[in-house]
Amino acid sequence: MYILHNWKIVHRTNSSGRDSICIGGKVYGSSRFTSGEPITTSSLVGYRIDGAATIVATRNGSEYMLGKASASELFAKQRLIRLLQESAGGGDAAPPDDTTQRRSGGRLGEHSRADESAARPAEARSEPPQFVLAD
Repeated sequence: MYILHNWKIVHRTNSSGRDSICIGGKVYGSSRFTSGEPITTSSLVGYRIDGAATIVATRNGSEYMLGKASASELFAKQRLIRLLQESAGGGDAAPPDDTTQRRSGGRLGEHSRADESAARPAEARSEPPQFVLAD
């Protein structure tokens, strides 16, 4: 899995005129890029919280663990999660209590109750990682 440090939120408009959320930052742990090379991800489609780590998924299927955000990005992680929730149709509100919308194994899932296993690292769970959808 790739790690992005010194990252910031990037807003782009795709070819159909729709806004998308990306992240720009310095990538580490990739065989495709030099360590510390600045990149911008493809559109984000979801995120998950895995212990203390926040992991985002892109439309191209890549996953990035978010390292330290850029100093210019105040409350970056919170803003990013809120943007992804809003783009999933959550409007101005966060998901209700312990109900989240998830993607499991690349398939769109139904709303499911969050449980204790969602807080354990992916290696400790038997099911595939689950992502909150962003559209």
